[in-house]
Parts: sequence; structure tokens; C-alpha cells
Amino acid sequence: MLRWRGTVPLLTAAVVLGILFSYQLTVAMVQASNLGTYENDEFGFTLKIPKSWSENYEVKVVEKNGDGYKALLFSEKRYHYPILQIAIIPESDYGSYAKTLYSYLGKQDGLVYGAMVSPETLFLTDEKGNKQEVTFITDMLSDIQETIRNKEYTLKKPGS
Repeated sequence: MLRWRGTVPLLTAAVVLGILFSYQLTVAMVQASNLGTYENDEFGFTLKIPKSWSENYEVKVVEKNGDGYKALLFSEKRYHYPILQIAIIPESDYGSYAKTLYSYLGKQDGLVYGAMVSPETLFLTDEKGNKQEVTFITDMLSDIQETIRNKEYTLKKPGS
């Protein structure tokens, strides 16, 4: 009889620990999924952020990029190296010029969403004059190209 009573606290402790572990795992999964998404209500745009980007990027909203379009500019933080632009282009402008620069993401309300991934990676010159590839930037470029290719983004009405 003492033995039976002795196992009840152990079973209770195991159940409580199981519940706590399950709760912590759920919270961690929710936090991880939130960290892996960039959302901009003004643009009506959501993008899945690749793991290689974690804590390594910054975003700037510009009223006019180099082509004159409102855009989101994603850059690598340390070197401020441009990785990705998401431009909002009037449908009437999305002709031969814009089509050659921006990959088509979608269209809504007469606006075309276009993506431009930097065409090359960053190379730094060391003290001996040798060029060294910054491989984590190469990974960031490769991963975002895959994200776009897999259509891991969504468009919604801006401001909603």
C-alpha cells in the first residue's frame, strides 16, 4: 500500500512535466513560425523568411526605388548588401522594361508586384588582395530565390 501511494506523486509529476513540455514546445513552434514570416500591411505582402536570413536582414520602405517604384528593400544587416526588392508597379508600366528586371509575383487592383533578387553575391578583398566570397550572403540569395520560385509569399489588399 505504501508503494502504491509512492507512485502516485511520480505519475502526477510525470503528467505535469509532460504538459509543461508540450506547452513549451507549442510556444516555441509558434514563436519560430512567427520569426519566419515578414508581413507588411501597407504593401499587402507577406513573405516566408528563409532560415539563412534569421536575424541577418533589415527592411526599408522607399517611396521610389531606382526605377521610380514604391518598394521594399531587403538587405543583409552586417554589410548592408542588397538581397531583394519587392516593387509595386502600375500595371500599365509593367511592359518590356519592368518585365526584364522584376519577376512577376502577382497582381491586384491594377498593381503588379515584382521581385528583383540581387544578381551576384558579395566578395571582399582580404589584406593580401585575394577576393573572398561572403558565403552566408550567397546562401541568403539562393534561399530567397527558392522561396520565390516556390511561391512562399502572399498578396492581400494593401492596408487590410
